[in-house]
Amino acid sequence: MASAPTTRLISLIAASGKRSVGDGRSSSGRSRSSGGGAAPAGAGIAPLAIDADRGASPTLVRIDADDLYTVFDPVGLNKQWTVTEVLRVKQSMPNMRLSFTVTDPAPTVVALDRAVFEGGYSDSTSDLVSADVANGNRGFALYGDVTNAFDYHLWALALVLGTEYKARPMHTSASFDVSAFYYLRKVGQIRLPPAAASEATKARYAEVRLLGRDAVKQMCSAFGVTPPEAAGNGSLALARLESSLAEETDTAAAFWSALDISDKNASIPIACMAVVRAGMQPSSGAPPPAPAGPPPPTPISADDIFRCFYDGFAGPPLGSAKALSLQVLFPKDACLYRNEAVAGAGAYDDVIKTWIGDNEAALASKLPPTPFTDPGPLLRLLVATMATSTGATPGD
Repeated sequence: MASAPTTRLISLIAASGKRSVGDGRSSSGRSRSSGGGAAPAGAGIAPLAIDADRGASPTLVRIDADDLYTVFDPVGLNKQWTVTEVLRVKQSMPNMRLSFTVTDPAPTVVALDRAVFEGGYSDSTSDLVSADVANGNRGFALYGDVTNAFDYHLWALALVLGTEYKARPMHTSASFDVSAFYYLRKVGQIRLPPAAASEATKARYAEVRLLGRDAVKQMCSAFGVTPPEAAGNGSLALARLESSLAEETDTAAAFWSALDISDKNASIPIACMAVVRAGMQPSSGAPPPAPAGPPPPTPISADDIFRCFYDGFAGPPLGSAKALSLQVLFPKDACLYRNEAVAGAGAYDDVIKTWIGDNEAALASKLPPTPFTDPGPLLRLLVATMATSTGATPGD
């Protein structure tokens, strides 16, 4: 006989309309058979501790949200959050339209606290996660890494609140997860999981569409998109490629015409060459173009600016440059950003990139031709930009 948490979990998943492992539906949502549900699964993989992904010396912010913590109750959270975790909360529940600022992350969590209070929810994400683990991770396995406690509990919370859960992309060292993109997922492929993968991992690999990093670079070159960083998540580049593929242009048409769906790996380079050739031809039905003038300046992205800021530093000087930048940008939170080793390891890169994105226009015309090698000019640029920016000024 199913336990109360298991029964509750099954009802929440059914209400959400989302699939689970072994529910008899394909990725299109159509039923594969008219038979009953799958046989009960064996016990799955329990998530790691909540702080497993936080690094050696995480900067934590205490946020009081007592109603939320009666429902969202992973062991070890203790009202302590990293800024990156709060950002993940916003990203995971897009339909909640949560606000987020790096300098004051508390309102994001408080908004969830109010939603729990007003909804009168009495579930426990710990009970729901434990029930799903006992049932072989059948609920969450399609939507995330079952060892990630934070994402596991966010998924359960989204079920309780009846809101959409957005899975964290399953990027690998060799490929980008393009499952969330309507056009790019048509170029991506389902790939085999690593050897000796768990059943949960196999289930995720059977759903996720992956596109090789080399293929993404080729497509970026063909469509004139700035390629992603070697170790980055490629979100900006992927979004721009998606836009290029969606447009009704000769170059997009050339790509789709040349892409062989039955052999994508071999045909992507051919399709990219077709894009380049199409870009050299006049548009269909258009008069011959006028003689070309000087090429317009290449657009500068937030990733380009970040590289200009820090590619000239390495080792301890890199950690120092990032830590000092954060202290200048967010003076009220300067004490949070003094650990140069943590900053140098990239723990706060998303915080810096978010600020760059908000001030991209003001920064683009002020960059030197080569990356900074001295923190002094970099910090002066940050201070000057903060003083003249028309957007929100950090540290206010």
